[in-house]
Amino acid sequence: MQATASDQTNLASRVLTSFKLSSLDNAVDRRNLKIIALLFAALAATTYAVGWLAWKTYGLPKDAPTSLTHTIFDRWDVLNYVLIAENGYGASEHHVVWFPAMPGLMRLGDYVGIAPWLTGTVVILACALVLTLAFYALSRLDFAPGVSRDATIFLLVFPTCFFLFVPYTEAMLLVLVVASFYCARQGHWMLAAVLAGLASGVRITGLFIGPALLVEYLHQKEWRWREVRPDIAWLALAPAGLMVFMAYLWVQFDNPLEWYDRQFDFPRLETEETKGGVIRFIPSLIEEVRLIWDSPVFGEQVQNGGGAIGLAVFIALFAGMLYFRLRPSYIAFAAMAGFIPLMAGRLESVNRYIIAAFPMFMVMGLIVERWPAVKTPLIAVFLGFFFLLVVRFSTYEWAG
Repeated sequence: MQATASDQTNLASRVLTSFKLSSLDNAVDRRNLKIIALLFAALAATTYAVGWLAWKTYGLPKDAPTSLTHTIFDRWDVLNYVLIAENGYGASEHHVVWFPAMPGLMRLGDYVGIAPWLTGTVVILACALVLTLAFYALSRLDFAPGVSRDATIFLLVFPTCFFLFVPYTEAMLLVLVVASFYCARQGHWMLAAVLAGLASGVRITGLFIGPALLVEYLHQKEWRWREVRPDIAWLALAPAGLMVFMAYLWVQFDNPLEWYDRQFDFPRLETEETKGGVIRFIPSLIEEVRLIWDSPVFGEQVQNGGGAIGLAVFIALFAGMLYFRLRPSYIAFAAMAGFIPLMAGRLESVNRYIIAAFPMFMVMGLIVERWPAVKTPLIAVFLGFFFLLVVRFSTYEWAG
């Protein structure tokens, strides 16, 4: 029997009610969502325009790969995603450090004649758009419309959040993380766990959702063990993406931990190696800070200095999470997403990794609610660095 328009409307209404999205159907939230959507569109268009102008104006380094001449943002990791999509993980022994979700989607596009970089760009822009709406909805579960709007604005304009608009994994990871937490907040544990499982196949950070969801589950039960129900078992699905990847590596390379072992063989600049135990990352980080002044390579001074600043900003915002008493599950996830990557002993990508710790943007929204005068200057500073990094990235320079 064909469903009538009324039946379809009722079904949509039930879905919205189930996820409490109907609470956003008011004038204030609709206006905020329009502002966010317009800002997203403006930033996406400007990011690509600035990137194209920088690419054509400044060109690329002489030692840049020739494939960089094809598009604006086929840089760094994007090149590796494309190579994996086209040739599989056998193209390079180091490729196993990149998880399969992004190159897998690129390969699907390649099957139907769409270039991998274009597939990646379309997928990431779609993920980024959904992310902004999902993040606003998640924020509204705890905060007023103004705080949620400002938190989402900071999610878009934070300097290294330009990675949300290029074919990296940031947008894909974050939309799954935020959607998983939103489902968990609504008690949809199966869906929350499935989304977490998908995220664990995007990047190792996705693996941190499982423990954070467990914290959320127990928090909702007020930490009463007798209130625990069988639906907690769904959380076993949280690492599913990584488990599937490890099964593939076991078959392909006879080592399910190949992705981890290759991390230590990855080419480095002049920093110390981080082999030799868990504590080894501490002297390596100290060495990274020292190189801000002592490295003979200017690019390394810039990337380590930027990483040190980003780490300081994250520590301050993490303290804000504690001060404003955000949900324990949010704090747990932010701690793992922001601090665990430091165990690699590197500062160069800190600014990009910390944006996965989404609660820090909620803290920014709360800060500008309390001190409104800092909002406009802070956004202006962020946007200045945002487009500076776009220029650097498009010209094959370190950008976070």
